[in-house]
Amino acid sequence: MLGKFAGALIGLALTRHWVGVVIGLAIGHAWDAGWLQRWWSNKRPPGAMFVPLFELAGLVARADGPVTEAKVAAVEGLIARMALDPRKRTQAVIHFDRGRHGEAPADAAIAALRAFATSDKALPLIWLDQLATIALADEGAAPSAQTLLLRAAQAWGIEPAQCAAVFERRRRGEAAQARVRAAGDPYAVLGIAQGASEDQAREAWRRRIARAHPDRSGAASADGAPAAAEINAAWDAIRQQRGWT
Repeated sequence: MLGKFAGALIGLALTRHWVGVVIGLAIGHAWDAGWLQRWWSNKRPPGAMFVPLFELAGLVARADGPVTEAKVAAVEGLIARMALDPRKRTQAVIHFDRGRHGEAPADAAIAALRAFATSDKALPLIWLDQLATIALADEGAAPSAQTLLLRAAQAWGIEPAQCAAVFERRRRGEAAQARVRAAGDPYAVLGIAQGASEDQAREAWRRRIARAHPDRSGAASADGAPAAAEINAAWDAIRQQRGWT
């Protein structure tokens, strides 16, 4: 429930539009349910989502030139959120490499994911959100990467307004992460010690998000309180550092 609330609040803060609220609710629901794990463990054929998703991630990463360290780090973040064991992580890297070296056809990967989603409306939005993170890892999606994602979104039945809201949310999120990195201490944003436990950090993140005003979409308020985007960026940075899912 908290994930849905936080997602809706962040969606409103970042887009100022009902579409952002809907996307935030969908992503928050996925968060509450354990992100992508429930789709990983269902009864569909092994690799039905896993293979095309990471191939498409590789294609997005290479769309406009050499694959940068920032984009590889974004893919590592996706692997961490999926809580893959060592064997599956190795497979993910293999399929990502197929995409980044141009060995996987984009249309086939997009079609395979569309078939996997069937009537699920939230899942394609989650894919688009995660792939946009990779595309925007260098602080701005290059034209070919954005075109590829727009093509995928259309095939998955995502409305243009929803797609634009996802990109805007991710652009602001990446900008917030850059500010957190520049500040050098995501723990300070959450007001916790560097040795805090996962439960302590998660509770601090939830408290800060609950207090963040919807209008604080871009920068800290006059009293110094961080905006929702910075709070989430700090939480994501800590999770990646500590290997939490």
